[in-house]
Amino acid sequence: MNKTAERHRNDKLTQLNLTIEDAKSDLLNELRKADSKGWKITLVVIPVILTSLLGLFIWRVETNITERIQKEAMLHEAWLKISQEFFTQRFEAYRRLLKEVYTLETLIREANSRIEKRVDFYESIGALNNLKKSERLLISKELYRDIHEMWRLTRKAARERPISPEKVKTTSKLKEGIEARMRQELQVDKLSKLGESL
Repeated sequence: MNKTAERHRNDKLTQLNLTIEDAKSDLLNELRKADSKGWKITLVVIPVILTSLLGLFIWRVETNITERIQKEAMLHEAWLKISQEFFTQRFEAYRRLLKEVYTLETLIREANSRIEKRVDFYESIGALNNLKKSERLLISKELYRDIHEMWRLTRKAARERPISPEKVKTTSKLKEGIEARMRQELQVDKLSKLGESL
């Protein structure tokens, strides 16, 4: 009897398990049927939303990079224009100063032989003084010092009659020094080599 009761109990447990499994299966099927449309929509919508968000993120990063590059390019372009304008102004200032230095050096050499050149000499000394003052922002301190020395020397030489050969020689050396300094500061030799290599 013990075995029969046990078998009966096992049969009832088995039936109960089958009933529970059937109920579970039916419930899951019902849930799947109810959620299948929503689940299918979710499976389609989630990748679209994620792809859109990723695309938006990438677009924003690219836009930031592009804006930064454009700003840097504009700043570089502005700096280049300012540098070019400054170099052009500086070159013109050096050209005017060198022209006046050459004129003064020539007038000093010829002053002893031609008295009428003395008037030009004084005008040229005044012109050099005015130029060195007006172009002070564009020229280096060293060049300003050299030009001031040229102006001072030629002013003293203008008072001499005749002008001493030492002053003529010193003026010529100063002129050569000023020209060499200008070539160095304007990087004329580098630019010439660069032009030849192109």
